[in-house]
Amino acid sequence: MTKRKFKCSLCDFEHGKSKGFQLHLLSHGYETIKEAYVATFLNGVHPVCACNLCGKETVFAGWRSGFTKFINGHNANLKSSYSEAEANLISEKRKDALRGRVGWSAGLSKENDERLASAAKTRSVTVKSQFDNGRVQWSKGLTKRTDERLAEFSNDIRAKFKSGERVAWSVGLTKETSSSLRKMSESLKVVFNEPKRRNRLDGLKRLNSVEILRRINEHATNFEMITDVNEYRGQNEENLSFLCKRCNREEMYSLVSICANSCRFCDPAGSLPQIEISKYINSLGFETDICNREIISPYEIDIDVIGKSFCIEFNGLYFHSELFKHPDYHAMKTRLCEENGKRLFHVFSDEWEQKKDIVKSMIAHKLGVMTNKTGARECSIVTLSSKDKRAFFDENHIDGDVNSKIAFGLVDSDGILLAAISLRKPFHKKHVGRLEVGRFCTRRFHSVQGGLSRLTKQASIYAKKNGFSSIMTYVDSRHGTTKNYLAAGYYIEGITSNRFWWTDTRIRIDRFKVKADKKNKMSEREVANQLGVTKIWGCPNFTLTISI
Repeated sequence: MTKRKFKCSLCDFEHGKSKGFQLHLLSHGYETIKEAYVATFLNGVHPVCACNLCGKETVFAGWRSGFTKFINGHNANLKSSYSEAEANLISEKRKDALRGRVGWSAGLSKENDERLASAAKTRSVTVKSQFDNGRVQWSKGLTKRTDERLAEFSNDIRAKFKSGERVAWSVGLTKETSSSLRKMSESLKVVFNEPKRRNRLDGLKRLNSVEILRRINEHATNFEMITDVNEYRGQNEENLSFLCKRCNREEMYSLVSICANSCRFCDPAGSLPQIEISKYINSLGFETDICNREIISPYEIDIDVIGKSFCIEFNGLYFHSELFKHPDYHAMKTRLCEENGKRLFHVFSDEWEQKKDIVKSMIAHKLGVMTNKTGARECSIVTLSSKDKRAFFDENHIDGDVNSKIAFGLVDSDGILLAAISLRKPFHKKHVGRLEVGRFCTRRFHSVQGGLSRLTKQASIYAKKNGFSSIMTYVDSRHGTTKNYLAAGYYIEGITSNRFWWTDTRIRIDRFKVKADKKNKMSEREVANQLGVTKIWGCPNFTLTISI
């Protein structure tokens, strides 16, 4: 039997396994398997839902299955998906098959049948996963004010309740007579009797005056509070009066909105840091659109660079922490932007406050407006001392320096260090025998053409001489693509789960610095609560490898 081989339509490459073939396609510059699939098998045309009503693109179900025919739930209306004759024929067949039959689950519930209980549990996990990953029902983001179907449904339900045709299921029931209400009551007791959960709820919804004032003093630095703190009723209720120190206007704000430190008159759209980033991009010669809700509706893009496939998400550490955002929120927005032809660049608030020039340099590089350009061949390779390496990465890399075995740099004819790469043993045991690129970057506001490729070759010589089998590295998808690494000879080996840090709302803390305390029998979460920190999530890392 002849073994099937996958053939690349862009070159003569063949491979007997789909995974190897997919990785090869990514080497042609495709950033995702989905993009490679569309370009290779669908001539670049993304299929849309066959319901012929929504016009939305369908879901990619994997390399072997391709795209689904319908968006989940859109195949229920036969006449919208098939001709009238075909729809009537399918409908009659369904009626004949069901006529006279009683469903196996009639009269059963998850309380008295193990199969239904198991199915309900599985469905609960699946639905939660879909919500966490941004894959939700068709009505997500729509309201009765923006969608006719929801408006009609809402009016119909309201009329039925008003006429008495429908009543709430719990009318006339109590926890003594209804097992469902009894379970709900018991669940609430558990929540309010557990100190950890109670404290968390108190922290989120029942803020005391000390915490309210702490947040205002810390975040609303452009305002003076006029209202007595005792007037506070809820985080989203606009009943607190503030005086803007810049324009001297007095306005009512909610606690949530005032902590954004943005005046409705001085900053008509976006927070102050968003305005600052937008103005910097304007100074580079580009127009911007702040708080755009059209590209990935209903979600917002903080800054869209008009005419470029580049946009920015500004992540304040408080409102973008796990207290308000689910773990996949930032990665989900990155994927949605990618599906709509945009590359989303994430900036955390502590990066903008502490490493503003590095962020500006990265933005200028992404927009292709670097004025200082040097070819790698014009430079000399040097081995860096620990002091020089640390100083260079702390001044030029967004994540600063890390411990490493050795570092190489490129210096120009004047002896100025323009680019550097540091090498270390990988942290994970699965990469034993390899050498890891701990850091690579160029000097701020400088572009070294071919710099990564030349330094990688030097790293390969070192790795081979010291008995390493290959070189690997990670690329954070919140900052960009793997384009430069692919051009330097690396290939994508995989993708990690979403990164996370700990934050006290002022700075981010490396995840390895908050761990479970086995000695005192404290879990990671208990240690975090004791330190007053919470998680803030980022995006996945690409894992790349190059053979030596």
